[in-house]
Amino acid sequence: MIHIYFLGTEAFVILGYFLGSALFPKRYPLIFYKFLGVTVFSLLVWYLSFMSGSGWTNMVPVALGILLVVIAIAALLFKSRLQLPSKRELLVFVGVELLSYVVYLFLVYIRTYKTDILGTEKLMDVALINALMKQNHIPIENPWFSGFYMNYYYFGHFVLALFQYLFQIPTAVGYNLAISLIGVWIVQAGYLVVKVMRFSDLPALLVSVLMTFGGNLYLLVQTLQHVQANQWFASATRVIPYTINEFPAYSIVLGDLHGHYLSYPFFLLGVFLLIDMIFPATTKGEKPEWLFPKSVLLGILLGYLYLTNSWDVFTLALLGGVLVVSAAWYLWRINHVSTKEMLEWGKRVALFIGLPVLVFSLPQFLASRSYYLPPVGGVGLNKQFSGLWEIFLLFGQFLIITVVAAILYEFLWKRVEKKLRMKAVFSPQILLPIVLIITGALLVIAVEFVYAKDIFSTLNPSYARTNTVFKIYYHVWSLFALGSIGFFLGVFWQIIKNTIPPRWLFLVYGAFAVCVAIMLSYSFISTDQYIAPNFSRFTLQRINDPRLSNGYSYMRDLHGTDYNLVSYLLTKPYAKILEIVTYDSYSYYSRISAYSGMSAVSGWPLHNVQWYNGYDGKGKLMNTGKLTLIKVSDRMTDIEKMYTSTDLTEVSELLAKYEVKYVVFSDQEEIWAKEKKKPLNTEVYKSLCRVDWQEAGATLFDCAKE
Repeated sequence: MIHIYFLGTEAFVILGYFLGSALFPKRYPLIFYKFLGVTVFSLLVWYLSFMSGSGWTNMVPVALGILLVVIAIAALLFKSRLQLPSKRELLVFVGVELLSYVVYLFLVYIRTYKTDILGTEKLMDVALINALMKQNHIPIENPWFSGFYMNYYYFGHFVLALFQYLFQIPTAVGYNLAISLIGVWIVQAGYLVVKVMRFSDLPALLVSVLMTFGGNLYLLVQTLQHVQANQWFASATRVIPYTINEFPAYSIVLGDLHGHYLSYPFFLLGVFLLIDMIFPATTKGEKPEWLFPKSVLLGILLGYLYLTNSWDVFTLALLGGVLVVSAAWYLWRINHVSTKEMLEWGKRVALFIGLPVLVFSLPQFLASRSYYLPPVGGVGLNKQFSGLWEIFLLFGQFLIITVVAAILYEFLWKRVEKKLRMKAVFSPQILLPIVLIITGALLVIAVEFVYAKDIFSTLNPSYARTNTVFKIYYHVWSLFALGSIGFFLGVFWQIIKNTIPPRWLFLVYGAFAVCVAIMLSYSFISTDQYIAPNFSRFTLQRINDPRLSNGYSYMRDLHGTDYNLVSYLLTKPYAKILEIVTYDSYSYYSRISAYSGMSAVSGWPLHNVQWYNGYDGKGKLMNTGKLTLIKVSDRMTDIEKMYTSTDLTEVSELLAKYEVKYVVFSDQEEIWAKEKKKPLNTEVYKSLCRVDWQEAGATLFDCAKE
């Protein structure tokens, strides 16, 4: 099961290769075709279910059949492009995938010591995956606010549900395997970005590994200043007050499957495509109209990202703009293109790149608007600002690497042989990393002035810019990491190696090794704090036994009755349930709906406040699609009545109002009743409903009308 999850996704490279080879004249690393296959196949299944109203599992063979027909037609039209990969391409692919497989198994091994799908946002993430599996249609009903469409981006969770269906892996295991798989995919996607900047395979892997598993300077500086011994690893993501400053290494250790993490490999794929499209059109004389197929793919990818984490689209749009400006500068400075030719080039870029991207990303946007209302209310001006020292703690390692490389570049480039000087100065290995650094810097500056208004702007103004800084800085991390380390390596290969005597190169290697050690130390510290206390002797069984990756195991040990109840509900068709919930998010409440895939009358209420933009927000009804006022507090009041009222008529009417089939009475309901000092009304349900399941003081009532 554990091995199938990784190896099964490798099959997408076959689908992507034949599709991509037929449509794109240029050959790419085989890993690119895997991401292409996942993107196109998952989107097609999604759309077929969305448009037909049929279960998405029924659309899997239909989607596969459609893609095979498309490949066959493309093969007839572009027969000359369909060639088997070369021996070198296969060797590189196998080598990278073997290394990735080892990393995946290592991450799986570590995760076996911290499998609990509980705490932080895990319960919400698993609720989305299980809702997709149980409901089996697109779009889904909110698993934590029954009767309304889910007003949150969850396409990334759909992709994980699709994998679980294809490989027949239960969510309890698939959730933890996905954490490791996405971590490996981030490395692979970062590798593609560095490769497109004209670096060889080993440097590309090195840079991507540092981006994925490296950390910031916060813990190191706190230790050196003796501020506090053994700083908690999560404090490195709360450096700027009232914001979140997450990065991939933290996400991997923490284990939340949120949209920003699930989309990250595909965000990096977007960076890869933008560089590959725009820069060659300048340096190699490729006409923009030749890039039409890639523009179509980029548009489709942007739609994928919009459904997964819409913030990715904004950053990629800015990067595209910076790349176009850089390309225009290159045409003017290097190719000495006239103003008239520049304007003509700009028109072709807009027509053959910009327009297809816009047209092919719009369907995803328009489709989502039929059920999704972005909880954003415009742009606000900041009243709080980050300190320079705080920004340095987050990105200082990249600044140091960039400054050192720039100083060496300035002092040494004139020593390069004249015939190699221009080649070095305008090498893609130097120019393209600079473009990434500039884009990252512009983003850092932008979020100091503006933010996207959301519910926090009104309910808690101190946190008004929290989400904006969170999502944008997550992108900045990869742009700075790939840009700064890539810039250093570019300067090294193009200039330093050709000017410094070999006997002094060990100093450069040593300094770089120290930087690598400092960055990677975060992964060791965070793993040691969050996971390692449970470590025991290494055995292969921990990797091979799926029971040790089961995220529900803790529930079996600590909440055995709930575990058995969830196991029972997993065998039942989709329905709406009633379980107790409080205003405490990130708690064990809402556990039955989250783990079973059923929709609760309400889950964590403060999450619904965020999703629907207020305690009195707006959402779309499942049965009519009508935009309706949502009153989160009223629903919480009704839940309390359904658990405490002794009025049979009142309880019956509320059950009918929310179309409740199952009512849960278990440990959490007892705890809630004791805290409220109100008795539970189990006798009422004995009169209104029938006992469907019972065990050790826990009861599940079936209240469906015959």
